[in-house]
Amino acid sequence: MNLDESATPGLPTHPPSENDCLLWLHIPKTAGITLSSLIDPLWQPEARCPLYFPRELQGIVPETLDRYRSFSGHFNFTEIAWLVGRPLVSMTMLRDPVERYLSNFLHLKYKPPFQARPIVARELPLVRELSLQEFMARDDLFIPRDIANMQTRMLGAPLDPASLSPSRAESYFGMLDRARMSPQAALANLRGMACFGLTERFQDSLFMFAFTFGWKPLYVSEKLNPREPAAEQEPITATSRERMRALNAMDIELYDSAVQLFDERMRAMCKELLGRYGTSAQALLKYPLPPETLGLLLDKHHAAVSDIS
Repeated sequence: MNLDESATPGLPTHPPSENDCLLWLHIPKTAGITLSSLIDPLWQPEARCPLYFPRELQGIVPETLDRYRSFSGHFNFTEIAWLVGRPLVSMTMLRDPVERYLSNFLHLKYKPPFQARPIVARELPLVRELSLQEFMARDDLFIPRDIANMQTRMLGAPLDPASLSPSRAESYFGMLDRARMSPQAALANLRGMACFGLTERFQDSLFMFAFTFGWKPLYVSEKLNPREPAAEQEPITATSRERMRALNAMDIELYDSAVQLFDERMRAMCKELLGRYGTSAQALLKYPLPPETLGLLLDKHHAAVSDIS
């Protein structure tokens, strides 16, 4: 079918323009490195901010970010949004909280640190000697607290107003107010993003990104940054999993809502693609659509978006 301009608007799309300010919010251990390898060429690399880690933002003068139109990194959403000071066309990935927490622990224990913060660098030697159960019991350490409920914090922790600079021409020394973070605030920010994906539904997520931004369909070929072989030998018991669930209760509430929202959007996307571009034979298909069919429909969607732009 041809693109019908008079059709009832469905799931919002946002093909990036040169006037947009883009944000790829990379929550650690959500297959973000694999995703970045696919979207980096499409995410305005010529206008990309070189900063990637939150600590690199401390002391920055916000107006120095005005030259950039693309941001990609382990940022806290409220922080980077305040610093940029412009509407953001944003995307992110979420992951099952227990699996994300476990992957984060194993990464810290078995892989060399990458630009670790001073407090993390100090604690890493001790953390690497701890079992998972011992690690989870150490509420006197910063690292176990830092990686728990990370998705809620990065998406929904508000900034402490008292810490904000009065002017964008002055250095920034902002702080997150973790005591006021909540799954509800994180979900509200997630809903306001252009789109998001789920690690557990990675290929579906790639299709969703392609639909939203008008790209040709993306396909995953290999997983980058896999676990070290030694990490696979770490014993994970049912008791450990229950403890991880308890420690990540806010993330679990957020993730459960995100899974439902993602599935609603996938259904809406498939319905819209079939309605706009489907053949009479494809009209008989039911959700979920075969990946091959989705790829063909998204190719037509990309062509239609390219013609309009």
